Amino acid sequence: MPVPGKILLVNNFRTRRILFFVLLLAAGLVTFRPGINAKMTGDAHMLIYHNPLVTMPGGILHIFQGDFCRGCGVDMPVNISTGFYRPLVNAVFWLEYRFAGTNDAVYNFDQILFHWACALMVFFFAARLLPEKPMLPFIAATLFALHPANAYAATRDVRSDLLCLLFYLGALIAYLRAFSPGAMPHKGSILLAIACYIGAILSKEMGVTLPAVLVMLHFRLRHAEGRPLREMLYTIPFWLLFAVYMAMRAILIPHGGESPYLAFYSSATLYINAIKNSAIYLLRYFLPLGAEYPTLLPKMVNFIDPSFTDPLLYLSLALLLLITGAALINIRCHPTAAFLTFFMLIAMTPLAVVTRITDIADINVLKAPERFMYIPSVPLLMLAALFLQNVWTRLRTDAAKKGAAVAGACAALFLGSQSNTHTVAINSDVAVLKSLYLFPQDRLTPKMRALRDCFYVQFVDIPKHRYADAEQRMADVLKNNPSMPIPYAELGFIYMETKRWELIPAVASQWNNLTPEDVYNLRKQNPTFQNEYLGVYHNFPFMLGMAAAHRGNARQAADLFCSALRRGFKEEQVISELRENYLLNGPPQCRTAADETLCIKNAAVPDLAEWRQPLDPGRCEDWKKFF
Repeated sequence: MPVPGKILLVNNFRTRRILFFVLLLAAGLVTFRPGINAKMTGDAHMLIYHNPLVTMPGGILHIFQGDFCRGCGVDMPVNISTGFYRPLVNAVFWLEYRFAGTNDAVYNFDQILFHWACALMVFFFAARLLPEKPMLPFIAATLFALHPANAYAATRDVRSDLLCLLFYLGALIAYLRAFSPGAMPHKGSILLAIACYIGAILSKEMGVTLPAVLVMLHFRLRHAEGRPLREMLYTIPFWLLFAVYMAMRAILIPHGGESPYLAFYSSATLYINAIKNSAIYLLRYFLPLGAEYPTLLPKMVNFIDPSFTDPLLYLSLALLLLITGAALINIRCHPTAAFLTFFMLIAMTPLAVVTRITDIADINVLKAPERFMYIPSVPLLMLAALFLQNVWTRLRTDAAKKGAAVAGACAALFLGSQSNTHTVAINSDVAVLKSLYLFPQDRLTPKMRALRDCFYVQFVDIPKHRYADAEQRMADVLKNNPSMPIPYAELGFIYMETKRWELIPAVASQWNNLTPEDVYNLRKQNPTFQNEYLGVYHNFPFMLGMAAAHRGNARQAADLFCSALRRGFKEEQVISELRENYLLNGPPQCRTAADETLCIKNAAVPDLAEWRQPLDPGRCEDWKKFF
């Protein structure tokens, strides 16, 4: 007969768990709320809105047949081969598109829910790994959910990191369950772990590290629970799956993504410099400062140093050696801490070979995106949580425990506020501008100075109506960067603000209808051209449409506004300019009025269903029938 007190204890424990999960979700939604209404990245638009494999109902049948970006950007002037095989991510996008369509906010909200699900998996992993540490799961899940270094992954449409971690931790939890203390290996749990491993590697390449982590887990089981090392043989199916995955990937994606760095540096130089990122990644978790910038610790930038004299390189090497040595020393006396350390190091190994991802900064910087640490952050933050749990157990008085609880709540609030600030900064070009002013002039390359000047014009000169200064600044940028499309877009906006419509075609027409071959050739002159162009290419048809409208070409303007909409330009502005086009060239004929501005203000526009949100990109070619 069950003991009532025991039932009550279990129910209370389950209630506390459920309450914690609900509070964690609420905290996540409040913390990352600024990310919900943010515009998704250009990469996400290509993968979803401009990808027939996602938008077409039958596209799901072809998602597993090739490159991650197979099919994306079909109506864009780029040929993209990422060299990645992530069909599960595209499958999730396909499913989401069925109910979300082109509503960015839905995808952003889903992203936060995925992050919350990952935090729950961290909770269950910690509970399974160390059931005798009751507070560890709560601390680890809170640190993971609210840490600002995870804000990018939590809010910026990078499903690959989240899906991979969900399956990765699912495999670890199932594998731990298979080797419960005092029991024979449970084959059903091992099969579940294998299924989760397949999900992880089909979501992101970092999933391939799991078999090595499982090997280290067996050393932990040997020293912590006395299980025989021969049980390591159960990892063989995972290694075989790893080999099958690599072979299948080589067949389906015979050519990896092209690295723009290799035109300037040797592979050895890139790999050695990539080591410096390890210190940057780890310090961001222990010193989560600079949340108002796009990356934490924004002054820590990995400038490529072919001479290998950068002190950061040797600091990183020393740090890695110290961490590895500590794990080896403690593998017998502190097997769980040693396992978590090796888990972190193994999960970080793919980061040493990520040398082909660039942005619009310049080719002399190796990126260290915060989202790349999403999987390694789990063991790292669990180590921190384990330390805090041990501190708690050493507190003897109620007063000390109350003080520690208050300090913990304050720390959680600090992390949440930093994450909230960081979520805003991640989505802000103004934050990018501020970060470029952190470096001395001589440290910035010509491209970085050009980017800084472009953002300065956009966010300082134009809002303050300093059009002459802005125009001169962009002219100076173009002297040294003639193949950079961003300053041309800024000049177009300057001409729009000053109503010099006749000058817009000179700066916008050459960029409006580039072909993939054009983009390929321009990348030879400017290695970061593709990223720069995809950031502004939707602006060119819009400004050309405004110029056409103000010069009396109403039907041409309608076609150009349609093109801008299909490239992702804001619907509200497209609708506003469609109405202005009607006022200028329709029956009101405001273009020929004595006071054009007054005419536009007072004239009426018909309430057309075709010009109401949401606009239909597939039918916008019909707009010109109204002119």
